[in-house]
Amino acid sequence: MKKIVLLLGLGIASSLFGQDAFQKKTTVLNLGLGFGNGYVRYWGVGYSSTPYINVALDYGVYDFSEVKGLSIGLGGFLGWRRISYTYGGSWVDKNGKWHYNEPFTESWSYMNLGFRPTLHYSFEDVKAEVYAGFPIGYTFVNYKVSNPDYYYVSTYANYFSAGFQLGGRYYFTDRFGIFLEFGYTYSYANLGISLKF
Repeated sequence: MKKIVLLLGLGIASSLFGQDAFQKKTTVLNLGLGFGNGYVRYWGVGYSSTPYINVALDYGVYDFSEVKGLSIGLGGFLGWRRISYTYGGSWVDKNGKWHYNEPFTESWSYMNLGFRPTLHYSFEDVKAEVYAGFPIGYTFVNYKVSNPDYYYVSTYANYFSAGFQLGGRYYFTDRFGIFLEFGYTYSYANLGISLKF
């Protein structure tokens, strides 16, 4: 009886370990923070930015029979970042009145929503994978200025965008891992945790 239980346990463990990190019908949720961005309008004193807070979902839709470990995923993403710049100089308001040494702040909030096809390669007998992503999305821009009397208020339109990512995941368990991504998207580097379902 003990031998049967032991063999059954080894068989289950072996099958779990032998599965690809990503394959058809695999679902992975990324929760990440991105750093570096293409939104920068200013540098130096007065500039501030939050990390790019984001979530992405990958779902395996196809396995290549010719190449073991190679799969295609489809999914989506949602992200947010705020950038602000505080001026400390003199300026003229809408009524022509000068304001001396009266700082004001401009801020931009960006919310990204989109679709992300991915190409994955899972390493055999290792709970790790690398992947390329091609995010295509729409960016909602919200612009604010702290002093309503500031005479020049810019308008920033929403826009479509696309990018490219190279990433990798390593799983500590069958369900939990970490990821790291680089590329030209809403942040130049993105890292966080991965949850596999």
